[in-house]
Amino acid sequence: MLMGQEERSDPSVIKEQSKLLFSSAYSAVLANIGTALIFYLLIIDSGISGYAGYWFVIFLGIAISRMAVTLRFNDEISAADLQRSLKLYFVTILLLSTAWGFAYVMQYQLGNDDVRNFTLLIYLGLVAASISTMSAWLPSMLAFVFPQLTMMVVILILEGEIVSYYTALAVLVYSMLMLVLAKNLNRNLIDSLELKSVNLNLIDNLNEEVEQRAQAQRELEKHQADLEKVVEERTQELVGINENLQREIDERQQVEQNLRFAEHYDQLTELPNRVLLLDRIKHAISSSAREEWMVAVLFLGIDRFKKINDSLGHAVGDKLLQQVASRLELLLREGDTVARNSGDEFVVVLERIDRANAAELVARKVIASLNDMFNIDDHDIHVGVSIGIAVFPFDGDGPQQLLESADTAMHRAKQKGGNNSQFYAEGMSKEIRDRLDMESRLRFAVDLNELFMVYQPQVDSITGETVGFEALIRWENPDLGLVRPDQFIPLLEENGMINSVGEWIIKDVVRFIQSGGAQDCRVSINLSARQCSQAGLGDFIHRVVNEYAIDPSKLEFELTESMLIDDFKSSTALITQLQDMGCTIALDDFGTGYTSMGYLAQLNIDVIKIDRSFITGIDSDDNLRKIVYAIIGMSQSLEIENVIEGVETAEELATVQALGGRVIQGYLYSKPLRRGAELEDWFSR
Repeated sequence: MLMGQEERSDPSVIKEQSKLLFSSAYSAVLANIGTALIFYLLIIDSGISGYAGYWFVIFLGIAISRMAVTLRFNDEISAADLQRSLKLYFVTILLLSTAWGFAYVMQYQLGNDDVRNFTLLIYLGLVAASISTMSAWLPSMLAFVFPQLTMMVVILILEGEIVSYYTALAVLVYSMLMLVLAKNLNRNLIDSLELKSVNLNLIDNLNEEVEQRAQAQRELEKHQADLEKVVEERTQELVGINENLQREIDERQQVEQNLRFAEHYDQLTELPNRVLLLDRIKHAISSSAREEWMVAVLFLGIDRFKKINDSLGHAVGDKLLQQVASRLELLLREGDTVARNSGDEFVVVLERIDRANAAELVARKVIASLNDMFNIDDHDIHVGVSIGIAVFPFDGDGPQQLLESADTAMHRAKQKGGNNSQFYAEGMSKEIRDRLDMESRLRFAVDLNELFMVYQPQVDSITGETVGFEALIRWENPDLGLVRPDQFIPLLEENGMINSVGEWIIKDVVRFIQSGGAQDCRVSINLSARQCSQAGLGDFIHRVVNEYAIDPSKLEFELTESMLIDDFKSSTALITQLQDMGCTIALDDFGTGYTSMGYLAQLNIDVIKIDRSFITGIDSDDNLRKIVYAIIGMSQSLEIENVIEGVETAEELATVQALGGRVIQGYLYSKPLRRGAELEDWFSR
């Protein structure tokens, strides 16, 4: 390091810096002497004229010394002498700056505002001018600025006036900006000098390399003339050899490609063969086991294929298999596999499925697709397909075992007449089999009139008047009996049937209202989260209301807290659309979720239904009473109606009434009632 300046590997850079620094020293010294003379003349008649004279003499000596230091510099100066010159130059700059600092001290003693302002301008001007003269070597800039800056700031602070403080701050900021500017100029200068030095070296090296290459080129041209004749002769030979070699390589690659294809793919359908199929199943099991997914293997046997093959010939049979393969590929997702096992047997591998019944849905699509007519060589051919389904991890933990299980299930499908699908039941738990059986039956429940609605009354406990009903869906199957809602409603949600069943519910309830079965009461329908996310639900409700010409105020829709929070924007749009129609909106199971007061204010809810979990045992639980009292009070302040759910005892009713609750829905009054006799009896009572 040299006085704070970074060492440079190239001495020429330091010499160039010094040259720029010293070349500007003469003009800088003259500027400093001229400025000092003006300052001296300003204060010569003051009370400190004696000190001013000494100061000016000392200042001249320092300035002349600074100029003398620069006279030692020349192009032949040694590195050691250059270092000494820079150190002496640094010392003279430091002394010169200190002298200016004492000038500021003298003007402070003088107490003349004009002189003070002039010295401030001197400092600002000198600092600004030093950027151009001293930025070539940054230590000189620092030596020139800091002594003056320190004394100037101290003097301004000693004056004790607010203006002086602001002036001191401004001087400090100005000085820092000038130093930053000087640093940037210094960096740019050094980079420029280094680049110049590097370029000069590159030019020298390039000239040397050019000369060497010219010599090498002359020698190369001499040898080239001798070689051209030999090269021309050999070229013709090599062209012939390369052509023969390329033909052999192409033929070998084609043979290897054919062998690889034949090893893993079926020649007729170009589907994966059994070898590749086993590898695909193994890979699917491995990835699914890590991520806790299921894998389904569907074993397909074409019904009546042997008869078609025997009667119409093998050529037609082969084309039929090719068309079957094409249809199967169109049905599957990217990532699933369809392979030809052998003869008329195909295998489909479904990866990353979350429910076993997803395989049944695919099987139905396959059956529907292959039931469509095939036209081959002017023959209209109809075939069926028997499908066996095995599911990992229930029906096997390896590829071979899954294939065997699916094959067994396929033969069972053929025994049942073909053109159907069967699960490998032995490998599945009773719960899963029951669930699949229930889901299969549920798909036909609407068409078989197994679904029906019941209505639980909502009663004004003061007047005894029935003010509304909640419509609840029920399912009664001939084999399963009356199925609990908590068993089949989640299935409707999972398999997507909730949308179609939900539309059926809305139509059925609207017809019930139109028939007068609810008399003048409001009927409430529960909406699921999946229904609310269904595009066009509000438009559907509007069409049904208009079609049956009912009063929309008799129709109420219940939403849960979690639905509002999960998709607030969609829920808000649906609520607004329904309320604009004249329907009522109720917030179901209030208190069990995380609905904030802000949601209630934004959504303009008409009714809050207090969940039964807050009612059961309320007559003996002080905490429950406080919660229900708070909810009722909040509802009343927001002008929102209340319905209290789950009241089953007279004690609970008395407690709720004492807390301000009025409309009751619970078994104390009535269970959900069927249409017809049960509802007629209710109204008669």
